[in-house]
Amino acid sequence: TKFIFYDTDNIDIGLRSLWFISTHLTKHGGEDAFIQLKELMEQVKSYSYPTIICGDFNIDYNDETVQNELNNIINEYMFENIIESGQIIATHPSSGKRLDFCLFKDDRNWFDIDLNNIRYIEPRAHDGTLFSDHLGMVFTLNFQ
Repeated sequence: TKFIFYDTDNIDIGLRSLWFISTHLTKHGGEDAFIQLKELMEQVKSYSYPTIICGDFNIDYNDETVQNELNNIINEYMFENIIESGQIIATHPSSGKRLDFCLFKDDRNWFDIDLNNIRYIEPRAHDGTLFSDHLGMVFTLNFQ
């Protein structure tokens, strides 16, 4: 349960770069997911460019205790949770839970995320086939 699946890409945007990491933490959630998240954060904390971590964390954000623990980890590693204000969106509609997150860290202040323009989409192929049971998250990353 301590295996972390993730993929990283360093993306060059003009004279600036950022790290983009996609991950899928344990399907069992709970404490195992928090252990994996901390291990991932340890691995990326030394990245010298702004970093975005997105994926299925399998952490139920609807549970206030879990929400507090996740927020503590995010704050400990000085990341920001890219999340809409107001009502929490269920990114896994069949369970009614928010399990998916995007985290952002930019020590260089190169980018800004428009938190008022976050939207969610059903991931469908061109023929209309649904290829995931999770919603996709769309947000805008602006240059400062």
